[in-house]
Amino acid sequence: MRKTIKYAAITIVALLSAQTPINAATAEKEKQQLLTIITDMQAKVFNKENLIVTRITTEDSNDWNKLMGAIRNYVEKYRLNMLPYFNTVSRASNNLMNTLKIVFNSQIVGALKDPEAKEYGLSNLNFAKLNLDMINLDMVEQQINMLHTSRQSLVQFQDELNKKFLMMPTARHTRDVLGQLASTFEMTIDKVFTDFNNFMVSAVLWKKQQTAQ
Repeated sequence: MRKTIKYAAITIVALLSAQTPINAATAEKEKQQLLTIITDMQAKVFNKENLIVTRITTEDSNDWNKLMGAIRNYVEKYRLNMLPYFNTVSRASNNLMNTLKIVFNSQIVGALKDPEAKEYGLSNLNFAKLNLDMINLDMVEQQINMLHTSRQSLVQFQDELNKKFLMMPTARHTRDVLGQLASTFEMTIDKVFTDFNNFMVSAVLWKKQQTAQ
């Protein structure tokens, strides 16, 4: 995985700096590179056991922002009039990142019993390592629920984009990249919802166990 991510990072830099001809063949080649990197970066940044108790590190944020920059450059290069679609996904990206950071920094990090865990959070959902009384569960729920708006915008975006008749190959390649990016964020937001539900159910069970002892 580390070798794959390192290759992805190098490819992003190359895409950001490349001065290549604007034609369908080049657009398709760069599209395939971006589609692979989106998958690799999604796994690196978001493929955690539970995103509620895991920190989104500065390295994760920087890697993802570089990918978003490369995709923006691609859209500007091959189909500038589709930039508003990129902006829709970019807003969803920012909302997701900010939500996870707010939840972790305001609620989780202070409840971690092990000081060494504060840098990265927990690798799994273990309430023995958390002081639940220090977590405002209502605040966490409020923050997570705000992502429903972002998810809905992504669904509408994909539906609208897929219905468009695009004659030019570069336009279709751009749609493929944006569609993959939007789909990735939709799935990631769904994972956040699942992780939050698991967090809440486990929290209730943990409190019951502690009360029974």
